[in-house]
Amino acid sequence: MNKIGLVLGAGGARGVAHLGVLQALEENGIKVDIITGCSMGALVGGLYSIGYKVQELKDLAFSLKKKDIVDVYVKMITHKGLLKGEKIDNWLKKLFGDKVIQDCKIPFGCVATDLISGKQLFFKEGDLFTAVRASCAIPTMISPVEYNDALLVDGGIINRVPILEAQQLGAKKIIAIDVMGEIRNDRKISNIFDVALRSIDTVDYYITKNRLEQNPPDVLVRPDLGSMSQYKVEKMEFACQKGYEATIEKMQEIKALINE
Repeated sequence: MNKIGLVLGAGGARGVAHLGVLQALEENGIKVDIITGCSMGALVGGLYSIGYKVQELKDLAFSLKKKDIVDVYVKMITHKGLLKGEKIDNWLKKLFGDKVIQDCKIPFGCVATDLISGKQLFFKEGDLFTAVRASCAIPTMISPVEYNDALLVDGGIINRVPILEAQQLGAKKIIAIDVMGEIRNDRKISNIFDVALRSIDTVDYYITKNRLEQNPPDVLVRPDLGSMSQYKVEKMEFACQKGYEATIEKMQEIKALINE
């Protein structure tokens, strides 16, 4: 039987849609053999891979408050990110503990971007907290992770939907979830951070478009999240529901893929 890889794409708060995806798969008896993720997809995928239940993840997401993860630098211009990252670090450490990727019940990997070399780093072994924290470090927003000789930030800069990496782990059939979708023109750009983040999103979109054309997944799920911001802790239940609905719409394709 072909191994099924589930690829959970980057998307900040929009990535809560991945929880709805997992719920829909579970309700329909779909088990995946491999999971790869980027940014929020790395967080959701990593937690699910070590055994967290969907309902536990939903409870975490729906109860998350801005104050739980936001710790702004007073003199942010002298630092590498708007947020210190200490609150995020503490939150993630509580969730992952001292587990390593090799402990995952479902084989797992995630991607980050090295600002020093300009290359991608694919974590498929080693400390799980470090891998996920690096993959989630949104440039200018969350402080990067120093790792060996690398300075790591969000893998979404160059690989928002890590399909090839799932194939490298042995997946023969791919279900990919892209929560960002098309670029929308209804987002306000009112300050320097908006400019920086919009620039990253635009480059990310065209890189992702090219990657998906060159190496398309067997099933692509794109939840309709409208104008939901990936940078605000809000609309968690909305995102989850949209992920669920989008996956149900693709369920016949997914089941056909499983039965091949």
